[in-house]
Amino acid sequence: MAYEKRVVSGGSEKLSRKEFKIKKEKGQESEAFILFDTDVDYTVEKLSIDELPASIDGISITWFVNFAIKDAEGNYVNGVTYSLLFPPGPAKAKLVIFDGTKAAFFTGEIKDRNHKNNQFKEIKLNIGDPGGGWGVGG
Repeated sequence: MAYEKRVVSGGSEKLSRKEFKIKKEKGQESEAFILFDTDVDYTVEKLSIDELPASIDGISITWFVNFAIKDAEGNYVNGVTYSLLFPPGPAKAKLVIFDGTKAAFFTGEIKDRNHKNNQFKEIKLNIGDPGGGWGVGG
């Protein structure tokens, strides 16, 4: 069955023309932030995690965020780099990113970052509608 995006009403908040907050909806989700280097005229929609894959390579995934970034015309913003900030995951967990088609282990750099007096992990992405999760076990 193909993945179907489902928007969660009121699940995101525009904090400035450079920063958006993705709100936690369910127990396994985490509050996350999207940061752009410059002012943007984008909107961010929180997407449901319910339809995301349950595992990758036999490792179960706990999804903590799913969202879509759209331009003023409603098109997904692909190829524009932004930072995704999210709380640290479980010990020895591997970061998984869902690109709208398939889940894959994240192979880029993961940095530590302080934001709004909290510790986060930071990655750079350029996907318009990613999901993020922790692969644990295996």
